[in-house]
Amino acid sequence: MPQLNTTVMKKIFILSLLMAIILLNNGCKKDGNGSKVKTYTEEFVDVPNLRIKGWVFINNSSYNIAQWQQGQEGMDKGGTTYGFSAYSYKTNKNEYAFAGYISANSSYSISSWMISPVYEIKNGDKISFFTRSSPGTEDGDRLQVRLNEVDNTSDVGSGVTSVGKFTLLLKDINETLAVGAYPQTWTKYEITVSGLNSPKQTRIAFRYFPDPSKSDGIGIDQFSFTSL
Repeated sequence: MPQLNTTVMKKIFILSLLMAIILLNNGCKKDGNGSKVKTYTEEFVDVPNLRIKGWVFINNSSYNIAQWQQGQEGMDKGGTTYGFSAYSYKTNKNEYAFAGYISANSSYSISSWMISPVYEIKNGDKISFFTRSSPGTEDGDRLQVRLNEVDNTSDVGSGVTSVGKFTLLLKDINETLAVGAYPQTWTKYEITVSGLNSPKQTRIAFRYFPDPSKSDGIGIDQFSFTSL
């Protein structure tokens, strides 16, 4: 059997090496500047344990109401259904984050925060999520999406109207607190980050900030942050 000469073997080696490099580059998604795209997602399968992943929950509401918790979907002992199913789930229909409180007392106040882990964030990065309220609701639910412009802490202040260091408002859903105006089916929102002076190690915050006398509750599912 004839043996390959040294020159042919070198050519085969170089060709194989080039093919390996091409495959490796194709496996790493990059933008036009050659930097790798990083995507972080959260499906809210286990809301109480999100703290292990770096999420922070702060409730500046009065009477400790409107805590962020696991989604609600089911039927009570009287046969009445409550809540709604997750937008996406693997095992249980309650795999989403939920915050809400029904009150007829206008002296209550609601400002409940769910804050992401620390990400490297810059202008042009993308945020997306799904949100909704209960079907048929006639309440003034509201959600704000905010960014800490100062540092990577979870400082939201201590008052109901305080935003602490989360001074950059990225989205305000139902800002006017119009009755029944919050989406009543899962609706996707997409945000392009802008307004930052430079890239920052910081956090994204969801703030449930409804009309306290007419709040019902909202869900958030399939959160995604993409750093381009």
